[in-house]
Amino acid sequence: MRYVTILLSFASLSACAQLDLEAERCAMLNGDVHGVVQRIEQALQHLHKATPTLEHARLLEMLGEQYHRLSDIGHAKQYWDVALALRQRAFGDSSAEAAVGYAYRARYHNYMAAPQQEHQPLAWKEADRAVRNVGNAKNLSALESALLQRELELIVEQRTGSGHYFTTRQSVYSNTNRTSSRCFSGISQSPS
Repeated sequence: MRYVTILLSFASLSACAQLDLEAERCAMLNGDVHGVVQRIEQALQHLHKATPTLEHARLLEMLGEQYHRLSDIGHAKQYWDVALALRQRAFGDSSAEAAVGYAYRARYHNYMAAPQQEHQPLAWKEADRAVRNVGNAKNLSALESALLQRELELIVEQRTGSGHYFTTRQSVYSNTNRTSSRCFSGISQSPS
């Protein structure tokens, strides 16, 4: 009996550490931000040492994204910084994988630029760094690519005031539309 209890405990820890990030992203889009935070924090507590670095970084980035949605940019930045350090250590400072971390840094500085203008040049610097590192991106997910594109377009819009921002954002969203449509497919829409 004790052996079964140990096995069940171990299986639940393993399940916690291997979240379905797509399902969590859908839960986030459907408004379950606090639930996503709780599940990701629990998964991170039980993360196995053999967990691939990229998976670990993505969990941290998603947790940062949740705190960003809650307007807790300080917590978001902490998680994004740790994820960037993991990506840099595993793939190098100039890798496409590290570019995702730079895009999150750009997001942080863009958020902070509203009340503190000195953050704007830092946002541009991080977005430029992200774009330079994209190169041959083999390990990036569609959503990571969209993040990079979004940050780049935001910087271009802010610098130039060009009208190309909306058009390009539409193409970025069409690339991630599959995820969004899967997330919202179970929600009934009320008639207008």
